[in-house]
Amino acid sequence: MERHRRLFLQLIGALILAPGAASSETVGPRTPVGRRPPPPPKREEPTPPPRKGYRWIEGRWVWNVRRSRYVWVAGRFQRRRS
Repeated sequence: MERHRRLFLQLIGALILAPGAASSETVGPRTPVGRRPPPPPKREEPTPPPRKGYRWIEGRWVWNVRRSRYVWVAGRFQRRRS
């Protein structure tokens, strides 16, 4: 009886851990913390004409933790503080 109980608990434990193990394989290789590669060269974006009451924020590369790579954030206008 004890043997069946132990086997049952092992099976339940494997079922609980299986989704986590499978998902870590599908994410892809991770870059170790503190060892990110340098960002790609800055992209050249056309600067739009100025808008009254706003300032232009240039685009930049940002590290995406989920994808383990840099992603480009496009430039945008931001309202000036009064």
